[in-house]
Amino acid sequence: MALLHSNSSKVMRYWARRAVQDIRRQILEKNYSGCFNENYKNPTNAIFHIIQDIVLGYDERWSEENPSITLYHFTNYNQGPDLDLYYVPTQVFRFLAYMRQHEKYPQWMQIVKKGYKRVDWDKVKEEGDYRNKINAVYNNLLSGKSIVKFFIDPKERRVYGDWGLLSHYLREVRNMETKRLETLKRVGDELADYIKETENIKRLTQLEQASKYGTFRNILRFIIRERMRRGAEEPLFSLDEYVNDLFPDGNMTWRETQDLLLFRIYETLHQWLVEQNKEGLGLIEELSPEKIAMEE
Repeated sequence: MALLHSNSSKVMRYWARRAVQDIRRQILEKNYSGCFNENYKNPTNAIFHIIQDIVLGYDERWSEENPSITLYHFTNYNQGPDLDLYYVPTQVFRFLAYMRQHEKYPQWMQIVKKGYKRVDWDKVKEEGDYRNKINAVYNNLLSGKSIVKFFIDPKERRVYGDWGLLSHYLREVRNMETKRLETLKRVGDELADYIKETENIKRLTQLEQASKYGTFRNILRFIIRERMRRGAEEPLFSLDEYVNDLFPDGNMTWRETQDLLLFRIYETLHQWLVEQNKEGLGLIEELSPEKIAMEE
């Protein structure tokens, strides 16, 4: 059994209305199946489904309502009664409500789809075939972890959504400051310009395949030196930008910075990369760790 609670009286009223309507339907049809049940066995997926239903079904200014939601999940697997709590903070609810009205909502649904694990999409015929599978996007939103990696497809060198959509997520859910966002965007643009002007696809491959903080940092150093040789008037970034905006937590969150820079590069160079692939020049090359770390 799962019970819903919210600090918003509107959320409570709307969801209670859904449950009551279901009971009335059972009475009219004389087909009694018990409490309102949409066959969700995964409580995390269930709570996001509930939020989507509320946002889709009722036209409210949710940004002003500022709701948070808690799902109380009661289980009993012959080991004694258990209770698990699943909490959706206000900023996550606000982001989901914003997404529903965004012109790129279909691409957001693609991001959510990428989060499902162990699903053979070629065999999926209906939602019931995957609705109870683990979804890493939902799990990360609940646990406060980044979902930036789901906004990009490194194999295809493409993005889902645009920088405006991604930056809204970063501000609303990740509480990222405007100054840091501006620095990441500018550095991503500079890297894109460098790759296109030099036609150095290998540097892009190195940025993609770097698996350690030190390696990624070293590749940026190579690019900085090459830009200086080419007469760049401004540095790629300042020391303050490196410490405060690109890698504020050093080795702890460097992966998110890598994903954000790649997102901006893919978005900026989309058409150019498509043309390179057509000519066979932009194919992804598998580089060894040694080449990634040391090749200049």
